[in-house]
Amino acid sequence: MRPLRLSFFLLLLGGCGPQEDPPHCPGRPAFRVLISTEEGGKLPEDTEVSIRYGGNGEETFALKTPSPSPQVLFCSPSKEGKTLACELWTDGAANVKITGSNLETYDEKLAAVADDCGIMTTLMEIKLKSGKNTAAGGAP
Repeated sequence: MRPLRLSFFLLLLGGCGPQEDPPHCPGRPAFRVLISTEEGGKLPEDTEVSIRYGGNGEETFALKTPSPSPQVLFCSPSKEGKTLACELWTDGAANVKITGSNLETYDEKLAAVADDCGIMTTLMEIKLKSGKNTAAGGAP
């Protein structure tokens, strides 16, 4: 009976080898978005990027008056004002709405992608179309 117990004990020990350390997972935004117009001109001064995320989280970036303390939406315009680069640190999906004078409103839900380390960064390029801003009450 003793050899059977010893074999069972050794079998249990053999199954419990050294555990691997979890992978090093650096923080990363859910989305990196480059915003421009289809024509390649300057973005309107009243361009705004608004996001809704995580159920009830909301944040807006206004090109004219950027927030001094963003929470999850970090945007910076190019020097010539033709592009706006934004990172969204939402830890998941986000509804994105972009408005501006003489631009068609962009309103989309972005789906996040995950791997073993959590949310992966999705790279996007959004080219805004010229037209009346339907968010400002104009006709499409």
